[in-house]
Amino acid sequence: MTTTGSADIHYATAAVNGIELHYAHAGAGPLIVFLHGFPQFHYAFRDQLRAFSADHLAIAPDQRGYNRSSKPEGAHSYGIWPAVADLRALVEHLGYDRFVLVGHDWGSLVAWGFALHHPEMLRALISLGGAHPGVLDRAQREDDEQIQASQYLLGLRRPDAIKAIAANDFAALEQALDHPFFSEEDREIYRRSWRVPRAIESALHWYQVEGIAPPDRDGTPGRGNYSPDVAPLYVDVPTMVIYPEADPYVRPASHAGLEHYVRNLTFRPVKDGTHWIAEQHPRLVNRYIREFLAAEGLAEA
Repeated sequence: MTTTGSADIHYATAAVNGIELHYAHAGAGPLIVFLHGFPQFHYAFRDQLRAFSADHLAIAPDQRGYNRSSKPEGAHSYGIWPAVADLRALVEHLGYDRFVLVGHDWGSLVAWGFALHHPEMLRALISLGGAHPGVLDRAQREDDEQIQASQYLLGLRRPDAIKAIAANDFAALEQALDHPFFSEEDREIYRRSWRVPRAIESALHWYQVEGIAPPDRDGTPGRGNYSPDVAPLYVDVPTMVIYPEADPYVRPASHAGLEHYVRNLTFRPVKDGTHWIAEQHPRLVNRYIREFLAAEGLAEA
């Protein structure tokens, strides 16, 4: 493992699961891990790392394919199961056997997958909007609003997606981050991560291999169950979903009926919350996580 540091957030690289994972870390104590999604990297959780470092070892890895983590060849090197295995290996590398897991976007899907495969390792699960595979599967096939909201997924898995995303210095990704709570410095930090060789190509492999999308015009049916190797799809760990209601990509049907899959569920909607909820409302997200952990008796190690 190699380590460097800056201010109160430090950086390390760990050789785990056949690759190298770069991660940001801060603090000491019980472990809490934050998993980002597309098109971000560990920087998405900078506010959470600082806030939870007061009484936790707070970790935010660059998931495989992103930023400074390894970019193995081939689409089938990516997706939920490889990322679940990466996370388990990283946690064991750090010397922990149980931890709190927070995920956003793809990171949320990895978090749900981890809870289904390795519930004994989780003290709690927190999803920032990303949908459980059972509920998402139904929504991608049956709910008109979610089917329309998910059309972008069909484009991201096309062979020409890399060229389209990279055009005009990632103008499409810039547009997705066109919100006042992203500073120009934030945008430039994200641009630098997109410019890393093979980063966007590797990130798009996640979409290609998982195939999560609504029905396609070519006859491919809609699919949202990204953990088909687990049955039943019950989550038995304390779980909180913070749902940004203004998320254009995840509509209410992708959480409808979630209580039938999660035995201990706390659901916290945020009326004006966008897809980028951790950066839009960092103090609110941090407070909700603190309150949830305290209510579950998990505020201390």
